[in-house]
Amino acid sequence: MMPWSRRATRFSLEPGVLSLLILSIFTVNLSWQQSSAQKYTASRRLPIPADSIRFIAFADADPVIKAFSADLPEELVHAVAAHDESEWDKYVRGKDREIRERLRRGDLDTLANLLLFGTSYTVATPLTAELLKNIHAQTARTASSDLGSRAVLKRLDDLTAGVARPRTNERLKYFHDLLAGQQYRFETPEQLFKVKEFLGSNLLRMIHEDTAYAAALAEARRVQKNEFQKRSQVFAQRGISLDTSLFPNYAIEKALLHAKQQGLLPTCVTKVGIIGPGLDVVNKDEGLDFYPEQTIQPFLLADSLVRLGLADPQQLQITTFDISRLVNQHIAGIRARAEHGSPYTVQLPIRSDIPWTPQALAYWKHAGLTLGRTTVPLKSSRPAPLKYKAVTFRPSQALRIQPVDLDVVYQRAEVPESERWDLIIATNMFVYYGGFDQALAMSNLAPMLRTSGVLLTNDVLPERPDLALRAVGFSETPYSFRPNDGDRITAYQSRWSQ
Repeated sequence: MMPWSRRATRFSLEPGVLSLLILSIFTVNLSWQQSSAQKYTASRRLPIPADSIRFIAFADADPVIKAFSADLPEELVHAVAAHDESEWDKYVRGKDREIRERLRRGDLDTLANLLLFGTSYTVATPLTAELLKNIHAQTARTASSDLGSRAVLKRLDDLTAGVARPRTNERLKYFHDLLAGQQYRFETPEQLFKVKEFLGSNLLRMIHEDTAYAAALAEARRVQKNEFQKRSQVFAQRGISLDTSLFPNYAIEKALLHAKQQGLLPTCVTKVGIIGPGLDVVNKDEGLDFYPEQTIQPFLLADSLVRLGLADPQQLQITTFDISRLVNQHIAGIRARAEHGSPYTVQLPIRSDIPWTPQALAYWKHAGLTLGRTTVPLKSSRPAPLKYKAVTFRPSQALRIQPVDLDVVYQRAEVPESERWDLIIATNMFVYYGGFDQALAMSNLAPMLRTSGVLLTNDVLPERPDLALRAVGFSETPYSFRPNDGDRITAYQSRWSQ
């Protein structure tokens, strides 16, 4: 079976008993996501050259429209039939606003993960899948009967208090501001009860959604026809998460080596783009929050390129493309501090209770050490099955990274051939879109790549004769001996490149 790292759900449980326990504290409104989502506003964009970024034009999308003529979004049918360019422009701008809205929904998944796993605001036991399965209490009054029920209630109390008074905790500050933006207040007992109610309903919402996504993935595996493509679109309606993890960078390193051996990459890669570099706020699998928020992919990708002899560290430039204000501001902050001589340290803990492959462990040991140096890692304040590692990168390594607010599905950067990218990577990104939107992204990325530039992604993209990119190879990388724990990276080039 093909390795597959994207796990649709953190849990394999029916959330009924947990629902009863939370409902016993307050009445949960599970329709909150429709009403409260309307209160969100689009992220403020960082300054970018106005003459280089534009929305995809109707003419540029024409090959995609023709390829998907039988499966067009309903709201586009009339505009396409009438060749109405203004309606098309309204459509793509509206979709851009919609996808930025989905970022906020992803933030709420992260908040639920903080409730489940976080250790920075509570001493309560993390709510692992095994612990949740063993919840038996159906009311708060009977919660003392089992550890899981007590942990749920304790965590709800402590996270409510932490969000209300975040002090220096970056994550709690962010979620304090997020909830304040939804008109939650934190002064009176009644206001805090409403915050607690929201945290409980948000957790139930995520668990119910995870159950549905797990079923969708299972169905894709059962049917098998176009299985990988279906799995590469399974989160097409889900909130977009910023979370990131170590081992997709291992799969990218293996894919880079394979591409080098196949002669797909230039002798010296100088310009690299990363779509959705991610921000480690609270990882959805481990939920680690004992270290500051961080982004690791730009640093580990640069390290891999130099280690493999594909890039000169003095010439390498990295552009991150993201629509998240939080990610863009974090990277801009890294640059600002680097300009004043501050290095950047990444924490790279891994679980010690997972049967990693020897190759994955070897990657973990050398990751970052071509350009960075090991330093004393931060450690969890409570016993945890972890191996620790931290790497510090010089300010010059941080200054090579430039953030750009760009929605690659509905926008493109129009630059001369000499300023285009040799390599663009995207991990766990296209899975949030359906086939039509993925094809639009292909149309936008093709002219951003140099003539023989390469896109590497762990999502399979549509294969149609008239689409701008075509698959030219793939590599498979298992991470552990667990089922479906790994990644398949596919390489794409312009259909018209030699």
